[in-house]
Amino acid sequence: MVYCPKQGDTVIDSFLGIAWENVIIGLLGGFIVSVVFFLTRRIKEWLLQRKYPVAGEYISKYEDVINGQRMMVAAPATLKQRGHHIEGSTIMDGREWSLSGELSNTGYIHGVYSAADPLDQGVGNFFLRVSLDHHLDGLCRATTRRTIRLHRGGTFFGRSTRP
Repeated sequence: MVYCPKQGDTVIDSFLGIAWENVIIGLLGGFIVSVVFFLTRRIKEWLLQRKYPVAGEYISKYEDVINGQRMMVAAPATLKQRGHHIEGSTIMDGREWSLSGELSNTGYIHGVYSAADPLDQGVGNFFLRVSLDHHLDGLCRATTRRTIRLHRGGTFFGRSTRP
C-alpha cells in the first residue's frame, strides 16, 4: 500500500505513516531470522553430541608427580555436554577440580581446569581426543599448590562401569 500524504500533513506525520508498516515487517523478518539461526545452531549441537557423546561418568587416570616421582593416579570424573561445550568435575585427595572445555567438529577437546576452592591456586589445561569407543585420551599440563613448577603428563578418561 502506498501512503499519500494529505494536505496539511507534517513531515513527521508522513514519516510515521510509512514507518509503522516497515517497522512491523522489519521486526517480523528479524524474528524469523533469529528463529532460523537458533534452530540451525541447536541442530548442529545435537548432531555433534550424537557423533561425539562425551557426557557421563568416567574414571580418569593421569600422570602426577608425587614425592618427586611420576605416578599414574586415578580419580572419578563427571562430564556434562551441551553441543561444543564440555563441563565437569573430578575429586582427588579431597580436592575438587572444575573442568571446562570445547569439543571440535573433528573430535578433539581442549580446555582448562582449576581447583574449585578459590583459595587453591591449582590450574592446568588439557587436550583430549574422543576415541571410537568414546574414551578420552590426551595430554595435560598443570601447576598445583604442591608443585609450584609446571609439569605435564598423559591423561585418560575411561567410561565408568557404574550404572
